[in-house]
Amino acid sequence: MRTMLSLSDLALLSALPPRPLSRPELTRRALAVAEGPTFDRRVALATIDRLTTLGLLRRVGARYELSREGQCALVLALEEYRAAIEQMRQTALLRLVDDQSASDHGLAAA
Repeated sequence: MRTMLSLSDLALLSALPPRPLSRPELTRRALAVAEGPTFDRRVALATIDRLTTLGLLRRVGARYELSREGQCALVLALEEYRAAIEQMRQTALLRLVDDQSASDHGLAAA
């Protein structure tokens, strides 16, 4: 994958509606998408700062909105993650089919 965006970044960027959100609103929405052991409130706040520094989020007064660059990066990253997940799915399915074939072959031989 070529994307510079992590899943935490995607959770935060995808949580943005068309209107600007305050920092607490944005954090709350991002956590609703991807809260877990590696993505908590502190990480969400740090991610807002990092994405703002990168120019993917734009500050509008006390609120944040997705910049044009952020929109492009989000679309590209989602496409790359989708392709990677599809490749992982295919690999896992092939492994499951191979394992099932080996099990069936072992049962037939017995």
